[in-house]
Amino acid sequence: MMNQVNDRKVNRLTDVLNVLADPVRVRIVLCLVRPTSISSLQNHLKIGQNTLLHHLTRMQDNGLLVAEHSDGKVYYSLPDRALERAVRLLAA
Repeated sequence: MMNQVNDRKVNRLTDVLNVLADPVRVRIVLCLVRPTSISSLQNHLKIGQNTLLHHLTRMQDNGLLVAEHSDGKVYYSLPDRALERAVRLLAA
């Protein structure tokens, strides 16, 4: 049983680190000090919308990003303690 728990933690940590290992995704994290729209991210990062959406989806699927709809736009932000959770996984 203990190996299964450790395997799950290792797999989860590997997933999070793989997501954060991409330079574009690190730049996205640094841009999200407050909720930010796709168009603002796209303008700041100078990448195409499809590429940006791919990265945002990967991050959201791994719990490192949340999307909120407001005024007809989608705003992305980091969930509370998302990066802290990644650090806790490393320390566990």
